[in-house]
Amino acid sequence: MNVAFIGNKQATDEMKEKLGNRPVLYVNSDEDITDLSQFDLILDTRMSMPYSHYSPWEIASLYAPLQGKVVLLGMVHHQLAKLKYYHNEPFACHFAAFNSLPTFINRPLWEVSVLSDADLPPVDAALTQLGIGYRRVNDRVGMVMPRIICMIINEAFYTLQEGTASVEDINLSMKLGTGYPYGPFEWLEKLGVGYVYNILNELYLDTRDERYKICPLLKTQYMLAQS
Repeated sequence: MNVAFIGNKQATDEMKEKLGNRPVLYVNSDEDITDLSQFDLILDTRMSMPYSHYSPWEIASLYAPLQGKVVLLGMVHHQLAKLKYYHNEPFACHFAAFNSLPTFINRPLWEVSVLSDADLPPVDAALTQLGIGYRRVNDRVGMVMPRIICMIINEAFYTLQEGTASVEDINLSMKLGTGYPYGPFEWLEKLGVGYVYNILNELYLDTRDERYKICPLLKTQYMLAQS
């Protein structure tokens, strides 16, 4: 099976750690690949990047004509259904999404969603052949773990903004109370404020749930990170 992985250095390093010596072509862009159709499986993480300029329409148009190929997209803050919305013709390939956020690639199990049940068998076969375990999740913005972690980070910012606890206290109480390996602000450091902000923004637009309404202090930190 011919496999291509498209992503930045952080994502590439994580994938290499996970796959070891398995033969995979690692590139930064599809422009580095002469013929996409030579690959049976393509994993593209660019749409999950916080400042990505790749739109769902561009991604759908790029991969949709690849007959029978499996294409896994890092699409945490988008739904796969959005590809269908922007692309009127049937897909020749099998699209799936996976959680490609920092620290989530090199894990025993991936979160994976598919557009339809018909896409699952080829996706399952490709991931199994590559030695990647996964759990299927619903095609929703934020998937499962990113949704939970970003919500916790947002709540932590509200607590910090109110002045009722310090960063250190919030981190410690979260780890002691839940058994999570990291506190909210430790997660923020690992994920990056850009990822967290974008996911929360899309979650709020999708659900209008107040839990995902971005804390002003978090928004300020995000804007300062752009300068």
